[in-house]
Amino acid sequence: MLLAAPPAAGEALRAQYAEHPLWNVQLLHDNLRIVLAVADPPVPCPSYASVRRYLKAHGLTRKRAPRRGNDEICAGAEILVEREIRSYEVRYVLQLLHLDFHHGSRKVLTRAGEWIIYSRLAGFEFALEQARHDAGRRNEGSAPHR
Repeated sequence: MLLAAPPAAGEALRAQYAEHPLWNVQLLHDNLRIVLAVADPPVPCPSYASVRRYLKAHGLTRKRAPRRGNDEICAGAEILVEREIRSYEVRYVLQLLHLDFHHGSRKVLTRAGEWIIYSRLAGFEFALEQARHDAGRRNEGSAPHR
């Protein structure tokens, strides 16, 4: 039984826990407050600490969500293989490229005393899925940082 609370509070808390074993104590307490407030007649809600002690004393600990097993992961992969979804198809090497500029997060001080930020051109060739080319390039458009 909850300290200084009617038995209806304990029954309501057990019913909530049975229905939602993944909920944490704060969520159970918030919902218990609402359930007891709308009860006829209204029942005073025990404190968060009392609810926590009650749950701990009765072994009503939060259950962890079940992890996905290998069977479920493999079943998802089999569905994709059956459908053979292809986003891109190319006939020749270098037909499908992805180029992108990546701006550096650090400023560099040149010999002339100018602060600059470098950009890097990164490319990825999808047909081979191994080719990668990086070429450092000075970011000409940026204002000097002081």
